Amino acid sequence: MLKYITEEEYKELLGAKSIPDNFNNLVIEASNYINYKTYGRIDESNIPEQVKYVTCLIIDLQNE
Repeated sequence: MLKYITEEEYKELLGAKSIPDNFNNLVIEASNYINYKTYGRIDESNIPEQVKYVTCLIIDLQNE
């Protein structure tokens, strides 16, 4: 499954103490959404910090 961030990256980037209960599903959905919108042009071996941060923000929006 496509995942642009890990649990630790999520906590670090947002300064969060915990992750959402359904983090695994949310990160997959967010990553696939970003992949779709960028036409698959993000290099999975070298993910930019901006993409990681936006993934965190999308996860937060989905979790609301």
